[in-house]
Amino acid sequence: MPSGIDYLVFDMGVNAGPGRSIKLLQSAVGVPADGGLGPVTMKAVLSADPVELINRFSEEKEAFYRSLKDFQVYGKGWLNRVEQVKVKSTSMLA
Repeated sequence: MPSGIDYLVFDMGVNAGPGRSIKLLQSAVGVPADGGLGPVTMKAVLSADPVELINRFSEEKEAFYRSLKDFQVYGKGWLNRVEQVKVKSTSMLA
């Protein structure tokens, strides 16, 4: 997994579980979101522009958080974290 992208996936895995994180990654790269990190997903990740992928993955994360029933209570913190992780991930690009 490319540097920066790995951090995005790890952070979301901690917050929402590894399966959800992989599904969001798969949605961001345009492959079927089955939650399995296989060769199709990895090929799409490796061929994606890293900055665009970070942006799309962050958008997927935001949409996921906004869909949760507790968004009104925790949403501000969740969205702050999305932005912080996006900035950190971008800074990690080689």
